[in-house]
Amino acid sequence: MQEMTIHVKELLFAAAQVGAEKFYGLADPFYGMTQDQLYSEIPRIQTALEQRGYAEMGFDGAFTLKEDVRELIAPCALCRRYVLLRSLSGGKERLMLVYADECKLVEVIAQSENVTLRPVAAREIPARILQSIHLSASDVGDVATTKLWQADLAGIQPLAIEEPAMANDKLQELGCSPEMADLLVQGFRYEATFHTLIRTDLEKRTLDQAILIQNGTAVVFLTLEDVDENIWKATFLPDGIDLAELKMLCDLEENHI
Repeated sequence: MQEMTIHVKELLFAAAQVGAEKFYGLADPFYGMTQDQLYSEIPRIQTALEQRGYAEMGFDGAFTLKEDVRELIAPCALCRRYVLLRSLSGGKERLMLVYADECKLVEVIAQSENVTLRPVAAREIPARILQSIHLSASDVGDVATTKLWQADLAGIQPLAIEEPAMANDKLQELGCSPEMADLLVQGFRYEATFHTLIRTDLEKRTLDQAILIQNGTAVVFLTLEDVDENIWKATFLPDGIDLAELKMLCDLEENHI
């Protein structure tokens, strides 16, 4: 199957049918429901999946997902590694995820209550992320780079809401260029698009995280450089993101270190 679009409840129900005990990356739409409410949802979900042509109901009431649907959902349900991109802009949230099992990658785009699944090749992931955030790759070297401590950023975030000029001055005192400081303040005030990119390896129990604050083509790219010391590397890029670093962050190959 090349692509399918279903309700997020239908995805999580189908994932349970292929053996998932937990579904990573998406909020649980069943959270807070009573057991009776959960049971009442099952027939509706089964009927919806059957009507979409993704499942079959036998005469005895047995519910079966079609094989090509199982093959598309299994890497998400039983993933070993995944990448999550969360974008916040204008009060709206958009999620893009890529799940990997031992032999296949599947991209999931979540908007509102629906999700679209499609197979994807590892080499496509950086380009798909650039497309999702409407950015181009740039070969321009670092215009400005500095290191910021998590504690400093945590203190500046609320200051940017109340006193943006003061927050801008503080960031420049910490080593940010004026352009970088301006864009960071815009991001903290949600006046620029705020992207969070996370790669998780469930087998190795590792997590890599990056933050992209974007206004037009300009980007501040933050990566956690020292986990123990909570030090972030901040890079200002006026013409787009550095493709090599993005490829490294999106690497879902099994031999990734």
